[in-house]
Amino acid sequence: MPTPFRDHCVDYEKHQGSSVRSQKDCVRTCIQTENFAKCGCIDQTLSVMNNLKHCNLTNQTQMCCLNDVLEKMSNSGPTCDCPQPCRSISYNEILSRAIWPSKASILKEPSTFQYFRDDKIRLTIFYTSLERTVYKQKAKFEGFKLLSFLGCELGLWLGLSLLGMFDILERLPLIVRRMFFGRTVQ
Repeated sequence: MPTPFRDHCVDYEKHQGSSVRSQKDCVRTCIQTENFAKCGCIDQTLSVMNNLKHCNLTNQTQMCCLNDVLEKMSNSGPTCDCPQPCRSISYNEILSRAIWPSKASILKEPSTFQYFRDDKIRLTIFYTSLERTVYKQKAKFEGFKLLSFLGCELGLWLGLSLLGMFDILERLPLIVRRMFFGRTVQ
């Protein structure tokens, strides 16, 4: 749920004035900012903020600096302000591979077999399930429901308070008579 609620989620797709399009991009940008501040260069394997100076992967000092930054960030806890997205899509993908065409396939010419093996690729995508699960969060009380609930609670406690006050006012004369006259009047 967005900001007035506890989650403080962000809709990264509609976040204006920012090149960050997902929570992963936000974390990568945070890491790159820290890398540039500490090391003077950025990790070129993270594909954000490419306009800054890239670290040389063969330079031991720069690589150690990048590793130190990552280790410090992972040990000290979340230093990035990258809240959960309000909407996200995830897939449980499974990757498998095989050599194509297989030697078991019958081709007319052996040169064609090697040609396909060297220069072509075949990609087949299968869906294990077309099932879709949607999780939605709703506020427990919204607008007038909240006001209605508060009014009901206030009425209950006010009613109990008035009942208690009238009970005390009813018993007050009995208590006063007992204190001054010393006998119980019923």
